[in-house]
Amino acid sequence: MKLEALPKPKMEIASMPQNKGKCRYKLLYPADDHRVVLTREGEGNDFINASYIANKCEQYWPLDKHPKTFGDVTVCSKSVECWADFTQTRLSISKDDETRTLSHFNYLSWPDHGVPDDLSSYVAFYFKIKSLVSHSTNPLLIHCSAGVGRTGTYIALEYLIQQAKREDAVDVFGCVEAMRKRRPCMVQKDDQYIFLHEVLAESLAVEGFKCSPLEINYKIEAHEQRETQDQPNSILQEFQHMESRLQTMQFKYTIAQEEDNLKKNRLPEILPCDQYMPFVINGEGSYINAVFVNSYTCNHQFIATQLPLSNTLSNFWQLIFEQDVKVVVQLEHAEIPFFPMTDLATLSTSFHSLVRGTAEEKEHVRIIPLKIQTSQVEKSIFIIQMKAWCDTAEQYPTGEALLSLCGAADDILKKTDGSKKTCVTCL
Repeated sequence: MKLEALPKPKMEIASMPQNKGKCRYKLLYPADDHRVVLTREGEGNDFINASYIANKCEQYWPLDKHPKTFGDVTVCSKSVECWADFTQTRLSISKDDETRTLSHFNYLSWPDHGVPDDLSSYVAFYFKIKSLVSHSTNPLLIHCSAGVGRTGTYIALEYLIQQAKREDAVDVFGCVEAMRKRRPCMVQKDDQYIFLHEVLAESLAVEGFKCSPLEINYKIEAHEQRETQDQPNSILQEFQHMESRLQTMQFKYTIAQEEDNLKKNRLPEILPCDQYMPFVINGEGSYINAVFVNSYTCNHQFIATQLPLSNTLSNFWQLIFEQDVKVVVQLEHAEIPFFPMTDLATLSTSFHSLVRGTAEEKEHVRIIPLKIQTSQVEKSIFIIQMKAWCDTAEQYPTGEALLSLCGAADDILKKTDGSKKTCVTCL
């Protein structure tokens, strides 16, 4: 085997008689040159079966307000903004009497093996950088671990978007070939080459639909005017374009379609995609019809799920418990009560006892405090019901009602330490 042909390092220190008893497995020893050395007095007391392993990348910028010095260059972090899949850090760099500022972007959702599974997050990352540097003539410095695979993918995306705008055509092969003449292995793997095609198509598809906050009212007015004149309008065309694009994409629903899980789905056509599913660890099976959804600034902040069925009630509350959800937003009347229906009442599931507090009635929403108890732990959450949908089943609540709902959830989360996860549920 090829692995057996790899050279073996010196492991003499671990093999010493006084150290052999400190190793759990025979011959699984740390290399002499890279072992962790304990600072203890006495001969033979500095050994532990542990090794230093090099990182892919040194931490080359400060994570807090404390400056870092590299030779005669001092780097300070001025501010950090977080999005669901990337961060932006404003840095100041000083040398002698000169100080410069720059923005450092760090994409967080590229896995160690493979490519990002969410095209939209990478597109958002690209356009965020583009909005900052679109009028700048300064170069972009782009890197990954080796500076070829992910780095080449980003540079190629930038090149091809500009080519599409100027020539109304793209040449992915020619672009990558030209980069490889300057630096070998740019866009290193076949899955990166495929991803480049996919993210390019996504970028070109969505760019024309962006608008500023000030333009939204004009967009709505144009929609209403064209609707009265029975003409095509941009909002409906945008929605139809999105649906047609999604139909061309391939998603896996294999777990939801397993025989044991079919009866846990309320509607056969509404299934969770494999790659975005949460799993219940200590429930009645691990499956639940739910998916993680990112907020604008936080990865996996939302869980979208169906209202519980009689055979999924325990797993619903176990999911809430395990994911440390703080707010459950209910957007539709529940045929099966999934929490106590009156103040101070209790409801038991296979694993939990639910204790309801006194509900707070507001104009558009109802806020219900709830305690989830197990034999060892108690957690507090809030259920927020949209009255227009839960009580009267109005088809379209007012904008004021929706803003009231969002405001109520935000108010609770601002007072909450730790997890900010929100579960949103309807039929």
